[in-house]
Amino acid sequence: MNAQFFVTLSLAAASVSPLCSLSAQVPNGKIALETRIRKIANNSHGLARVFEIGKTRSGAPILALAIQKETPGRRNRPALLLVAGLDGRRTQDSEVALEIAKEFVNQKADTLKGRILQKWTLFVIPCANRDGQGAKVEGNLGPVDEDRDGQIDEDGPEDLDGDGRILWMRKKDPEGTYIQDPKSGRMRKADPEKGEAGIYKVWREGKDNDGDGEFNEDPPGGIVPNRNFPHLYPEHGEGAGPYVLSEPESRSLAEFVIQHPRIRAVITLGAFDNLSGKAKRNTAARNSPINGYEPRDKAALASFAKAIKRKGNQGSDEWPGRFHAWVYAHAGRTSLALRIGKKKTKKSPPKSPSSKPAKKKKKDLEPSSRAIPKPERKKIFPWRPFNHPQLGPVEIGGKDPLEDSKYSAEEQSKGVLLVSRLVEEVYKRACDLRIVRMETKALGNGAMELRAVVRNEGKEASRTAIADRLRNPRQPRLEFVRYSRANPLSSKRWDKSEAQNSLLTGRPFVFIPTHLLLGQTSEFRWILKKPKPGTLGLRIVQEGFVFDIKEVK
Repeated sequence: MNAQFFVTLSLAAASVSPLCSLSAQVPNGKIALETRIRKIANNSHGLARVFEIGKTRSGAPILALAIQKETPGRRNRPALLLVAGLDGRRTQDSEVALEIAKEFVNQKADTLKGRILQKWTLFVIPCANRDGQGAKVEGNLGPVDEDRDGQIDEDGPEDLDGDGRILWMRKKDPEGTYIQDPKSGRMRKADPEKGEAGIYKVWREGKDNDGDGEFNEDPPGGIVPNRNFPHLYPEHGEGAGPYVLSEPESRSLAEFVIQHPRIRAVITLGAFDNLSGKAKRNTAARNSPINGYEPRDKAALASFAKAIKRKGNQGSDEWPGRFHAWVYAHAGRTSLALRIGKKKTKKSPPKSPSSKPAKKKKKDLEPSSRAIPKPERKKIFPWRPFNHPQLGPVEIGGKDPLEDSKYSAEEQSKGVLLVSRLVEEVYKRACDLRIVRMETKALGNGAMELRAVVRNEGKEASRTAIADRLRNPRQPRLEFVRYSRANPLSSKRWDKSEAQNSLLTGRPFVFIPTHLLLGQTSEFRWILKKPKPGTLGLRIVQEGFVFDIKEVK
């Protein structure tokens, strides 16, 4: 409850604060993205609709797709949310989200995806940070004075040589602290303990635009929406913003999740991953913010990873200010963070079977047998001479800073398959509460005993373990209704007078335990006046979604 109250206060504070104006116009790429999103809806034969969840700092709409097959009488249904593009550098994540949307709108009704759309709603937000993606930066281009000189974003990196990339500059200098690594070719700081002496100074490609003697120390990029969420908020941290949910992108996402309590799970595509065996167990005290997953929820993550054949070492599960952490810790939903593309890390050389370290042969030092295989090495552009207007002769080249955010076309195709499997797995594992037995026994004088047994026929519980602490989303309940044989889903819940006139013992509704897993049951009993045929029913409902409804006979 406290977490939900804190989010509510944050949203209220954000709603009254003025948004800083941006001088930059909306990049053309945003228009292209919007056109593609609307095209998917237009070609969906009524399965998809486009709507706006909010606007970016520049005023561009943040668009979402709602994909479902309209079914008579089924207005309130469970939902799954797919979010991509919070990190503006990872443009391919948005491509994956769009491909998932296309897959679902093009599926036939008799396929698994078709059945999902008949019972669930799939929400897809292809690009949650449109301003950042247009500029290929992690932030949202909101004004931030990084160097505290009273000017905003006045000294950022630039493409000086016009090659379409913003790389690095180096210049030989007696005071330099960098050297070029002889193996990897990367620039790195010299290590005096290894007898190394620096010979280069290194800067990001660009000029000293504000004349303070520093290069590119106050770049545009703005506040990072994915560091602006309330859970473990890194106050005063770089890119975190002045306060929680200060940014329209983060606020819009939070509001959307809160306003849709039937969202059962959220899949977030980005730089973080909790399906690669990196998810941590919560070790925080009961009255402290959680720092990991409850045991039952951690086991569920492992089950999802196993089902989609997710392998390890794909990315870290970082929490401070992150959207996927807030979804779990504050909103109480199943939160699945997925990093597409292999994480580029060094591989340790194989250990020698001997107790003593094996001597390296000359051939072991050749590029073909280095510890870092060629396919996983970061692309390094050759150093080319350039006459800098302020520094004089320099060289431009090195590793592309955006390289970590990119992945191959093959990895993108695998990512689409992975996300598709994950969506299907969320649906297949979802809680499915059913009234499996309902018995009545006449007691005389117009009274009867009613016994009902509820069983979960899905693999997951009705809500996460953390949701039990938050009491959000609400607990499923079994309740009496005025039964309608013509349209059972339209049956109305008993009002107070009906309950008082009919029930002799028990309550008009009871809460169903939230820990029921596959095959587990819970039994309920009442004594009530015998109803007229076709007038009384029992239904299981959670956040407006009806799991099951049966007539009491």
